[in-house]
Amino acid sequence: MITTALCLQAKLDMMNGVHQPGDTYRLALFTERAVLDEDTTRYVSRNETSGAGYTKGGFHLTGRRTQLIEGVACLTFNDIKQERCTFEASGALVYNESRNNAALAVLAFDALKRPSNGLFELEFPLLSPNSAVVVIA
Repeated sequence: MITTALCLQAKLDMMNGVHQPGDTYRLALFTERAVLDEDTTRYVSRNETSGAGYTKGGFHLTGRRTQLIEGVACLTFNDIKQERCTFEASGALVYNESRNNAALAVLAFDALKRPSNGLFELEFPLLSPNSAVVVIA
């Protein structure tokens, strides 16, 4: 089961300065057999999606942005758009490749993503206390 969450270890890592702006962040996609939740500590490839248009380890994330809004720290990334994809994914893991694949956040999709030789698109939320990828109140 995949449950949307800010990973608990990521909270401590952020307090200890582990995650830095110049690090390499990635988004790995997973099948419905994956177990990902707030207890996820790092990226591992078990039950990772496979298929055309997807490479093990996932997509390189760009446009890392942070902002303090109404006393809430927010983090997000640029959207992902990949053409000619054929795979199935039920959720994703945002992780920091530069820091031993440390997990940041788990994203459970509201529906199974199934591009068939088509576009895979993932829109990240805007910087907002209610919807950013990572929100620390």
